[in-house]
Order: sequence, then structure tokens, then C-alpha cells
Amino acid sequence: MKTVISLLLVVLALAAQAGDQEIFRRAQSLWDQGQYKESLKACRDLIKNYPTSKYVPEAYLMFGEFYFDHAKLRKALMAYKKVTQFKDSKVYSYALYKTGWCYFNIQEFDKALATFVFVVKHETGQQSKLRREALNDTVLAYSHAGKANAAPAFFKRLAPREALALLEKLAGMYYGNGKLQDAVFIYQHLLSKEQCSPEELVYQKKIVDCMAQTGNRIKTVQEAGRLVVLFGQMDKCLPNPTTLQLKTLQQVKKETEQAMYTLAISFRKEAEAIKDPETFRHARKVAELYLELFSESPRANQIRALLH
Repeated sequence: MKTVISLLLVVLALAAQAGDQEIFRRAQSLWDQGQYKESLKACRDLIKNYPTSKYVPEAYLMFGEFYFDHAKLRKALMAYKKVTQFKDSKVYSYALYKTGWCYFNIQEFDKALATFVFVVKHETGQQSKLRREALNDTVLAYSHAGKANAAPAFFKRLAPREALALLEKLAGMYYGNGKLQDAVFIYQHLLSKEQCSPEELVYQKKIVDCMAQTGNRIKTVQEAGRLVVLFGQMDKCLPNPTTLQLKTLQQVKKETEQAMYTLAISFRKEAEAIKDPETFRHARKVAELYLELFSESPRANQIRALLH
């Protein structure tokens, strides 16, 4: 009798397993066909009738994805959090990552940052695609929630190998968001880590751009002068650049020519408009710096004319 009961229990268990698998496959098929509401109905049946099924986390994930795609972020967050209750699920890390995006999109940037950091630490494989995505999104969240002066130490702890590349992304985000002093701080830090590298010119050029955006003419001229000095140093310490280095040098020189030309012209126009002797001096200094680097430029004569 015990044997019969045991066999019956096994049969019932297998039937239940087949049932939840069939429902989940139907839910997936409906989802793939774009029949999302019907798919979610199947997911709801699965969760209700088979609460211990291995497919429950993925069923909750479908709810999260549906609500996220329809900008119902609070509901999406609840669904993703349901998934993260199943820490052994294969979709755990992804659901956690999407909770980070829910927090970001509802502008809870501190929580978004903490969540992305957790994903990075959970996904320990260097080649993990999700880890790479979470690292990039950590930078995005940090640009809203973190402090610039703490960023170098923060990213060094989080991802030592990628820290400098992540800081460069952060500086670009600060610049794009108008946080110019924060951008300058990060670019100066990056500059301090380079030695006889074209990237020194790239970062110093960015600093000049930031100063120009602030409208501080004195600091703009000072940083432009440092850029000219760096160009001279680069010619001496890097006489035989690699192909990649040469490409970077050519690009930054092209961008610097345009930036210095624009500064010289705009400073001169401003000086003439307000009849300010100091602004005339700044315009003259930028013109002189331009000619130190680009005396053979097709626009050099136009800049020379500003000296008279």
C-alpha cells in the first residue's frame, strides 16, 4: 500500500511539473507573438497554481518587463523585487539590474547607484555583459548622486581595472550636464595619471573647454597656455608615436586649432563690444598662443591681424 501511495505521489508531482512547464511555455509563446496581456494571464495562473515552480521568477520577470516598457515604473519595481526574492534564479541578477533602472527613472538616484553597484559586485566575471552594463550605469547614476571629489576612490574600489575609463565617462557626463567644475576636477585627476601620453593633451583640451564654458576668461587663458606647453613637451617625449598615438595627436590638434581660433575671435569681438582693455589683453594672449601652435595654419593670418 505504501508503495502504491509513493508511486501515486510521484505521478502527481510529475503531472504538476508538466502543468507548470506547459503554462510557462504557453506564456512565453504568447509573449513572443506580442500578445502580452494573454501572456501575463498565463503567468498569473502559473504563480497562483504553482507557487513553488521554478518558473515563478521568470513569470514575475515578465510582469516587470511589461510594466517597465509601459512606463509603469512603480509596478515594474514591485515585480522585479518579487524576482529578486529568488536568489538562486538565473534571472536574479537581471531583475536586480532592472530595479536599478526603475529607481533611476523615478529619480531615486542614490538607490539606483547602490543597486548598480550591487550588480557589479554580484557579477564577478570580468567578461560578464551584465557587469559591463551595470558599470556604465553606475557612472550614470553617480553623475547624479555622487560627489566628484570622492569619485576616484569610489571607482578604484569598485573596478580597479576599469576605473580610469569610467572616470573619463563620468567627466564627460559632468560636462554634458553643465557641472563644469566637477568635470575639471575629474579631468585634472586623469591628467595626473598620464605621463608622455597623447591623452594628456585630450584631457587638458577638455579642461580648456570647461573653462571657456564657465566664462572665466582668466582661467581659460591660463589653461590654454598649459595646453600649448603640453604640446611642446609631447613633441620632445614622444618623437616616434605609434599609429594609434599619432591618430590621437592629429585629432586633438585639429580640435585645439578650432577651439583656440574660436576663443581668439570671440574674445576680440567681446573686447571691441565692451571696450575693455583687460579683455583685449586676453584676446591678444589667446591669439599669441594660437600662433605658437598653428603659425602655418590657413587661418593664421586672420589671427595675426588680431595682434594689431
